[in-house]
Order: sequence, then structure tokens, then C-alpha cells
Amino acid sequence: KAALWSRSAGKTAALTLEPAIDVQLAEAEGQRCEWAFFSASEEQTKEMVLYAARHCQAIELGAELYEEEHEVLDEGTERKHKVSMLALRFEHGSRILGVPTNPFSIRGKHMNLLGDEAGHWPNADKLWQAAGGIALRGYKVRLAGTAGDRSGPFFEICEGHREGWSVHKVDIHQAIAEGAPITLADARALAGSGLAFAVEFELQWENAGMRWLA
Repeated sequence: KAALWSRSAGKTAALTLEPAIDVQLAEAEGQRCEWAFFSASEEQTKEMVLYAARHCQAIELGAELYEEEHEVLDEGTERKHKVSMLALRFEHGSRILGVPTNPFSIRGKHMNLLGDEAGHWPNADKLWQAAGGIALRGYKVRLAGTAGDRSGPFFEICEGHREGWSVHKVDIHQAIAEGAPITLADARALAGSGLAFAVEFELQWENAGMRWLA
């Protein structure tokens, strides 16, 4: 599944609920469920894990928040180094892991995947190559983000150029109608009324020419 979502409409909070519920259901049966989270930066990924931790608390699912080291490959120097990321673990072995925004860290994972800010990933094609194999192995793959460049894997998925995806879209107008705690005035104060508002809040893709005109 993929979600193209307005900025400031509760995207990350909503998306991280499904993994928490998945883990709750698995743990109730004494089974194991694993999810990997990643976003456009490691700091954003840590926020995703913290949102999941809040959901676990709200549904009374016991979870331990801890840090786990991951190996990262620097493509420029081809050197490896370690990055510490937040994670959650549960009684019967389930885990929700934050993983670095690095193809080397994602490739080969055997677990469900939630990728946020998919329209703004660095090295998006390589990240998608690493993440795409997870779907082929039968795990859940969820991609979400705001609109960005009119190119790349997330654009192609959201606009129907890649088969097999269920795409869901929520612009700022729908979000407000459904109770998001933001107003159009707030959004326009944040982004103005031009291109930035159209891209970030009304799901309109941009290209380099549009940036020059803006």
C-alpha cells in the first residue's frame, strides 16, 4: 500500500498504528511479528518509533524502548560504520526497528516495512531496490509521504505507473473535513499560497521548471 498525504495532517501518527496493532495481535497468540521503519533521515525514523511506542502505551501493550546498532555503508568511500537507532521489543520476541536511511541497512530484511517521507528519500532508486525485495518475499510494505519531484519510485507508484499497489490520498481539505487539528489559514501561513502550498498540502507534484517559476 502507498499513501500520498498532506503535510501536518497526522500522517506519521496514523501510519505507525498498524504495526502496533499487528504486534498486539501476534503477541496475544504467543507469536512473533516484526516491522522495520525508515524515513528520509535517521532523526525522522526515531520519531516514527516514538509514535509507535505511544500507540503501544495507549493500547496497553507492554514494550521496551531501547537502542540497537546497525551497520551502514558509505557509498562514497565504501566504508562501513555503525549507527544507533531506536527500537521496541516485546514479550514474545516481536520487534519494531528503526533502521538507517541506507540501502545496505534495508537490503535482506525479512520483516514488514514502513517507509515514511518516500517522496524525499535520498538515493530513492537504490533505497527502493533494497526495499522492493521485501514485498516479493510476502511481507507487508507500506510507503507514505508528501508530494515531491515528478519522478522516482514514489511518484510512479502513486500515479499508477507501477502495478500491484493500493494507493490512498489525503489532501489538506479532506484531512480538515475528517477532523485534523489544522486550518487552511494555518497551512497557508506555513507554506504561502503558491507552489509550496500546492505541493505540500494539495498533493501536486513538482518539477525543476516549476521551481524556477515559483
